[in-house]
Amino acid sequence: SQTNSNYLQSLIQYNKVLDQRNALLKNQRMHITDVKELLSVYDLKLVELGNFIHGVRKQFFIQFTPIFHSIFEQIGEPNEAPNLVYESDLNEFSFATLLDQTLQKDIYAERTTVGVHKDDIGFELQAQPVKKFASQGQQKTYLSALKLAQFEYKRGRSRRRTARYRS
Repeated sequence: SQTNSNYLQSLIQYNKVLDQRNALLKNQRMHITDVKELLSVYDLKLVELGNFIHGVRKQFFIQFTPIFHSIFEQIGEPNEAPNLVYESDLNEFSFATLLDQTLQKDIYAERTTVGVHKDDIGFELQAQPVKKFASQGQQKTYLSALKLAQFEYKRGRSRRRTARYRS
């Protein structure tokens, strides 16, 4: 969000459409076919915005992960094999398919159960979750590497932006 204004605007729009879709799911006073018809309108916009958000996030991880690995190698212990995993249902299935498959579940739950709003990041050391298996020292090293990588990433982005303005 801090380095991509289009991403931020899409995320804001996505959350507005998601709120509207969830309000419709909670207020099911109309016939089920009418609900499905209205949901399909929201779904089209959610798919458009969600696919864009997912694509930007995937690209971010492609750019950010090597920076993180490089910094972790400098401050961490050798052979700890840190990893960041972008966990999203959209990594395996199309968003439109997911919304279609979970329609009955969404109606029952009265909320949208799939989408980029459910995405997460897995923090791993030696293919194990950091939170459960890493020592406090390893957790602090991991967090420090994340913070430093975030700084480096943002610095690199601002340099590119500055270079574009000079051209």
